[in-house]
Order: sequence, then structure tokens, then C-alpha cells
Amino acid sequence: MIPADSEAPTLARREPIPVRWTAAAEARLANIPEFVRPMAQTGIERFARGEGPLEVDEKILDAARDFFGM
Repeated sequence: MIPADSEAPTLARREPIPVRWTAAAEARLANIPEFVRPMAQTGIERFARGEGPLEVDEKILDAARDFFGM
């Protein structure tokens, strides 16, 4: 039997941990073409969270670029 909507379990969505960007990293992000920038930002932030720091700086950008093969 399929449960009614009111009986269906709900999965709580966790908000991602916010990541700060240094001014230098934001300037480099601005050089990425606008149509792909949101996807790049999301990928870089996800990479940064996996590496531990909650701040994207030029070192993290370089490491993410190497990781993604860019």
C-alpha cells in the first residue's frame, strides 16, 4: 500500500555550510565566464568543504583547478 502524502516520511534537507571567499579568490571567480560561474562556484565550495577550510582562497582555487583538471 502506498502511503498518502500526509503519511509519507519527509527527509530533512541540510543547508550546506557557508564558505567565505577572500577578495583575491572572488576576483579570480569573476574571470570565469558568467554562464558557468554558478556551477564553478558550487563545485569549488564543495571541494573546499571536503578539504576542511571554510574559506576559499587562492590556494584552494589552485587545488580545485588541479582536482577538476582545469
